[in-house]
Amino acid sequence: GYAVGLVPDGIAGIFKQSEHVEVVALKHRKGIARLALSTGTPVLPAYSFNNTAAFSAWWDKFGFLEWLSRKTQASIFIYWGRFGLPIPRRVQI
Repeated sequence: GYAVGLVPDGIAGIFKQSEHVEVVALKHRKGIARLALSTGTPVLPAYSFNNTAAFSAWWDKFGFLEWLSRKTQASIFIYWGRFGLPIPRRVQI
């Protein structure tokens, strides 16, 4: 079979994170669950903790990156991990 990974909180979840707090924006995100129920597709919910420790991220304080991400429907933000590269830091997840 095939497996697909989804990030249901999307752009809303990306721009609510901080170094010390993990936030999941799921309150109004029910489209994936409805689609899975209507098609009979099995869903295995999962969450990985400590992602904010694996990567650091920078967002502009004016909200331009969030606005641009919503307009382009693509996640546009600056992040880095180990050695300043897009490689996650060694943390327990």
